[in-house]
Amino acid sequence: MSELLIETRGLTKMYGAGETAVRALDNVNLQVEAGEFFAIMGPSGCGKSTLLNLLGALDQPTSGEVWVAGQNLAQIKDMDEFRASTVGFVFQLHNLLPTLTAQENVEVPMQGRPISARARRERAHHLLGLVGLGDRAHHLPNQLSGGQRQRIAIARALANRPALILADEPTGALDSSSGGEILALLGELNRQEG
Repeated sequence: MSELLIETRGLTKMYGAGETAVRALDNVNLQVEAGEFFAIMGPSGCGKSTLLNLLGALDQPTSGEVWVAGQNLAQIKDMDEFRASTVGFVFQLHNLLPTLTAQENVEVPMQGRPISARARRERAHHLLGLVGLGDRAHHLPNQLSGGQRQRIAIARALANRPALILADEPTGALDSSSGGEILALLGELNRQEG
């Protein structure tokens, strides 16, 4: 029997107040098992990013509960530690640091973690190999294509071996061919890494 990785109960998120309030999410109940690969689809403005922000503890609900990896997010004392150890993020715009190499960008989430500099380098090198960029470790982001930059962002999201990877429109800024490659890569990494 699989365990639940994500569970929401009556999740509601409102922006604003009164007559101009916007209900981005309305009583969402969701269950996702560990290892499951799923997509949330819908038109622009329907609450997809809001839901991901709540699941990733980047925002708080108006009402309802969010449970991730067996923890009620409302009861977590050190949210930074929770995010660093449990959630990996891949955004539409890769958000790489322009003055750091691919390898250094992948190492960033491991900074401040109980891991040696050597182990960080080895983990980053391994992850860059997983995403097909082992030969680009010492390149800066501006020396790479959009698809390559997004692959680095995926490697970075995997750095701390999170239980959950949240990808918010990870192919939105890419052409259809690169976008298809990124989706295939995410699926393959899910099969390989769980």
